[in-house]
Amino acid sequence: MTTCKIGLLASKVILDGRSNEASAIGIIDEIVAVAFPLVIPAVEGFYLLERDDDDGDDLQLMLQASLDNQILFTSPMHASFQGKKRTRVIVQMQGLPIPGPGQLTLTLLKQGSELCRSTYDVSASEQAVTPTVSSSE
Repeated sequence: MTTCKIGLLASKVILDGRSNEASAIGIIDEIVAVAFPLVIPAVEGFYLLERDDDDGDDLQLMLQASLDNQILFTSPMHASFQGKKRTRVIVQMQGLPIPGPGQLTLTLLKQGSELCRSTYDVSASEQAVTPTVSSSE
């Protein structure tokens, strides 16, 4: 059975070519917006998956993002263990839409079964900027 050991959302995930170490920069644990709807221009997910010896080498996965009960998107993904026990999946999301406050959930699925779920509170800033109009009379 494949299991998810780590699942997180960050501003940037970097895989070092020399050391093969993964680094997450700007780990996201909540989202506070000045106004809605909000589009996060770029965000990355990092998943560390582990398999049993009798699991296959390649996986077809689905990443689903939802806000409360509203599905924002579903995207197919591929992961390959390349003969190893563990693999890392780095997902780049361009333009993550957030229509309003609630609970953002990212779910990694394998054949409809949940491998990993991470949730993030989405709220409005208490110091929301209110546009003002001035006239020059």
